Amino acid sequence: GHRTMEGHAMTQLTVEVRKDAQEQALAEFLDAWKQLEGGATVAASDRLYFREWSTFASLFTPRRVELLETLRQEPADSIRALARRLGRDQKNVHADVQALMTVGLVERRGDQLTAPYAEIGAALKFAA
Repeated sequence: GHRTMEGHAMTQLTVEVRKDAQEQALAEFLDAWKQLEGGATVAASDRLYFREWSTFASLFTPRRVELLETLRQEPADSIRALARRLGRDQKNVHADVQALMTVGLVERRGDQLTAPYAEIGAALKFAA
């Protein structure tokens, strides 16, 4: 989706759990990787693919969902500040933030950690 720094044109993320997730995501990933290697910055896609529901579930743990909700309400200045707000151990919050950043669910904007998506829709696609 089209994105700007001020705000997201699209604040909804679509997650698809499907058996051909690898092929689907790989095509997008390789394309992005080539651009990155060329020094370009790549706008993340507003789609995430998972092959297995268990992978999806391991990313979206209740604590990480709470973390996303908290950041969505108000960005955090640091992981320490976020951990304090959540009443959690800083090391664990850091690990969660890293995992969520990897897939674009948490972004660093200047000095702040933000959660760009207001909505995450998940679809489970069964093979025909």
